[in-house]
Amino acid sequence: MKKGRKFWGLAIIAAILLVVPFSAYAIPVGPTISSWQSGNLALYITDRVDANSDGNYDNEVLLWDTDSDGVLSYSGTLGVFTTNVAVALSYPEIGSPTQPYLHLNSVNVSSSTGGSLWVYATAGGFTRDGGTVFSVGGLTQGTAQFEAWSCYVNWPFHYCVDLGETVKYSGSFSGDLYDSVSLWNNYPFSLTVGAEIIHTANQSTSFDAQITVPEPMTMLLLGFGLLGIGIVRRNS
Repeated sequence: MKKGRKFWGLAIIAAILLVVPFSAYAIPVGPTISSWQSGNLALYITDRVDANSDGNYDNEVLLWDTDSDGVLSYSGTLGVFTTNVAVALSYPEIGSPTQPYLHLNSVNVSSSTGGSLWVYATAGGFTRDGGTVFSVGGLTQGTAQFEAWSCYVNWPFHYCVDLGETVKYSGSFSGDLYDSVSLWNNYPFSLTVGAEIIHTANQSTSFDAQITVPEPMTMLLLGFGLLGIGIVRRNS
């Protein structure tokens, strides 16, 4: 009887985890949008301040790639972040549907009060299956944390599978996260990268973040390389 209760208890917990996939999510998912308004690239920035508690953020920017050239840029002020310069890149500027590539670059400066800022880029219409490489690098006087995800329904910003989450960086930082998850068997899918920046004073953050899906042979060679490093460290 106790074994049966334990089994059903674990089954209920597993069901809850499946129904609520965002419970352990570090960076909030971007806006809920089920279709591309224009092109296959979008950029979203917000400080998530809702002074009126009406469910609408006071300071946010959502840009679509209206000319479908794979380039989006924003420069302006958002709340206490007095300087924000962000650029998102994807195909056809760089990469292609069968060579998935998403790049996000941003420079952000806050006033003396500091605050939080979320910066997102999303791109869709990718069709090549394979593992991903999620790379970040930059410099922050506050903290910066990054996460990447993918979605098989090809919705902008939508979360289906986590592709990697960084620690909360401070100072100079760089890192690569490798995910061997096979994506979506050539179904069109979207990629999204999100950054959370936290400043406590008049501070600045600059970063680059990108997601790529290398050729299968490249991932195989990378796997052998990581395996070799592990063997060398173990023997030493």
